[in-house]
Amino acid sequence: MKKIAAILFVILFVHTTQAQPIAAGLKVGINVSTLSKAPHLGDANSTTGFVVGGFMRASTAGFFIQPEVLLTQRRGVFTDDSSKLTVTNTLTYLDVPLLFGYKVAVFRFSAGPNFQFLMGANQSASVAVLKDPNFSKDNFNAVTIGLQAGVGVSLGKISLDARYDASIGDLGKTITTASGTQTNYSTRANMFQLTLGYRIL
Repeated sequence: MKKIAAILFVILFVHTTQAQPIAAGLKVGINVSTLSKAPHLGDANSTTGFVVGGFMRASTAGFFIQPEVLLTQRRGVFTDDSSKLTVTNTLTYLDVPLLFGYKVAVFRFSAGPNFQFLMGANQSASVAVLKDPNFSKDNFNAVTIGLQAGVGVSLGKISLDARYDASIGDLGKTITTASGTQTNYSTRANMFQLTLGYRIL
């Protein structure tokens, strides 16, 4: 049954993309994100990051499927409880959201899973002593899944989209340092995203 369902889905998708209008384009924008925590530090404040990439949209009878490929930053600014100085963690992902939606007039409403592939992890601090010497990309899961939901407006070749993105599971791991100490890099990301798109197809 699973194989039959998969074959039917592929046939339906191919038929939809071949028989109905297809749009494709580029998009760029900003994220306002928060990471839930960092080792030895308190809760994070939200901060901005960038998003850039491309999208494709296949539509029929108002319904659409919209896969995207986006380079996205998720960031959190943490404040040290004693010194009040800050540490900023930046996780950079290749996001591949697969959105399902419906269009009403110029408005598009959509939601779906977001497959996230970790590209890099960076930490900066007000003073070097606050930086975590063990912070690295290896402390975080290479692939995670999130959920996105939002609304968009299409005006000719220009589109504007606002979305909310949330992690389903932890982005980080529990590691054992060279000294034998275990450190938990468990964190989750919440993100609001605003993008401007331009349709080239």
